[in-house]
Amino acid sequence: MSDLYSPEALGLNMKSRRATSKWSWPIIALCIIGALILIIFSAMRQSGTSGNLSPDSTRPSGGRALAELLKREGVDIVTATSLADVRAQAREGVTVFIAATDLLSDFQREQLADLPSDVVLVGTPYLPFGALTDAVDTAAEGSSVAVTAQCSQPDAVAASRISPPRGSMTALRDGVELCFTFEGSGAYAVWEHNGASWRAIADGTLLSNERLADDGNAALAMRSLGQNPTLVWYLPVYEDSSQFFVYAPAWFRSFMWFALLLTVVAIAYWAPRFGPVATESLPVVVRGGEIVRGVGRLYASRRATEHAAGALRSGTIARLQRQLGLSREAGADATITAIAAASSRPAANLRHLLYGPAPQRGADLQELASELTRLESEVHLS
Repeated sequence: MSDLYSPEALGLNMKSRRATSKWSWPIIALCIIGALILIIFSAMRQSGTSGNLSPDSTRPSGGRALAELLKREGVDIVTATSLADVRAQAREGVTVFIAATDLLSDFQREQLADLPSDVVLVGTPYLPFGALTDAVDTAAEGSSVAVTAQCSQPDAVAASRISPPRGSMTALRDGVELCFTFEGSGAYAVWEHNGASWRAIADGTLLSNERLADDGNAALAMRSLGQNPTLVWYLPVYEDSSQFFVYAPAWFRSFMWFALLLTVVAIAYWAPRFGPVATESLPVVVRGGEIVRGVGRLYASRRATEHAAGALRSGTIARLQRQLGLSREAGADATITAIAAASSRPAANLRHLLYGPAPQRGADLQELASELTRLESEVHLS
């Protein structure tokens, strides 16, 4: 029997298929990881404008209540989500409220450090202000009880006391007035910078919808943010940066570099297997063996064992009919009788082999192909 109809020629080598398909899972996994990364970054970006201390957010962590109170007092609130917007609005007689200092990159902090307007910062425990200011820095120590002003600063005195702050600040130089102090740290700081007033609140949750009405939180927030007729409410978003992945943690950047390296290695490994681009003049003559192998691989990829078995059987029957002098129109009974006489095989065995049910598994298909090969050899040698 010709090699063209062997299981290998028909692409029915299951081990090869499994070896090829095992590469599908890493590719699928990488696609899923990429999709998750896009979803996470999209969610993180949205959180910048509708999450913590957002002036239009009614969530417990939002700032809608504070924004409405400021508007009632005649303060014009301008929401900014980019550094360019902030710098365009910042001027004397304007207050810039940086509601999420933890989202700022080093570049943004440097650009915001010399604004000509008054500035109010919100701190985050464990995350320093960095280049944003050299006057104060955040500290992790908080208080479990409400804290009184303990200073002469008018805004702090008006508030009298605030709810237990989650975090605190320490002064780094002279000229900084700390209020609501406990254990050497403070929850509120005021200082002058380039002729402008700077204020910092250690715990941004004091300004949130959930905690604004507690103790003197609202008074402190109103007096700090309402000192000028215009308030620029700055909510940094993740795309507002001059550096790609500036907000991503170190492990994520390392992972992306590893993924890039893995992609390059995969391309270098697989690309040569496709070979160089070949040009052929038309019409193209295709060998019959190539067609058989192509069709066989198509059957294998679709697990079409029934079609493959039919191709193997019809090829064997056609060659044996030609060898035994039978016409192609000869029926199954006449064909089986002639082959049985030439091979000494029982007719029942031949009927099952040539006209029986199609195999359902790849191993059964390979066994059928081998048995058909032996049958042709027996008839050929008889």
